[in-house]
Amino acid sequence: VAQVGSCYEDFDDYILRSIRVRTPSEHTFLGRRAPVEVQLWHEPTVQRDLAVIRERRARAQARLAALQAEVLSWNDVMQRLQRTEDTNNSFPNLRTEEDWVQMGRQKANRQ
Repeated sequence: VAQVGSCYEDFDDYILRSIRVRTPSEHTFLGRRAPVEVQLWHEPTVQRDLAVIRERRARAQARLAALQAEVLSWNDVMQRLQRTEDTNNSFPNLRTEEDWVQMGRQKANRQ
């Protein structure tokens, strides 16, 4: 955690990404090089949080795309089931009715 800005309550979180040791030093101080220099590379946690959010967003978009494809497939099935030209609209058909009448007569004759 490091203070950023002029306000004392303004703190940002940072993640230490790498430590580099340079011999001799890469930079000078008061015109002289030190025998060793340690460089600490930091990254704000905001960047990490944004990366997580982007990853979750990509997964959610993939799920939504899969669901949309499934809904479209269901719509195709529903339209096929609702088509009347491919179905028998005369159920019970004439043959079925004749069979019922015949069975009723046979039953009546047995009694």
